Amino acid sequence: MVDVAINAMTEWAASGSNANTGGYFAAADACDALLESTRSVVGEFLGADPAGICLGANMTTMTMATNSNAPASATQGWKPHALANPHTGQLDLSMGDEVRSTVELNGVAVGTEGKVILANGFNWLRYRVRFANGIEVGDL
Repeated sequence: MVDVAINAMTEWAASGSNANTGGYFAAADACDALLESTRSVVGEFLGADPAGICLGANMTTMTMATNSNAPASATQGWKPHALANPHTGQLDLSMGDEVRSTVELNGVAVGTEGKVILANGFNWLRYRVRFANGIEVGDL
């Protein structure tokens, strides 16, 4: 990361303006304004509509959020990268696999059935499961 980006991040973090977006206070308004400004700059740089620029915590979080809300047809036929292989002792699951919890999870009782809605990764496979009670658990 370049110094100018590090300095800008440090200044923002120390400004007191960092907050969740959509709030009813000055720090949230400042975050919303920063996001809109960033979308505008990135959109201009890419020659794209700023409304189509998605910003988030990290790519894994954004992918999981997108895939967990996508219709089944959108991910049908998707396969992990050829280099994605489970490590010794790691579960080997694919999207659409039906599973059952074998331990108590936050909001998920032992024996609850679920479906794998995301399977990705290269060095280490990650999964996201939507359980029958509506709870989603990722990075199993």
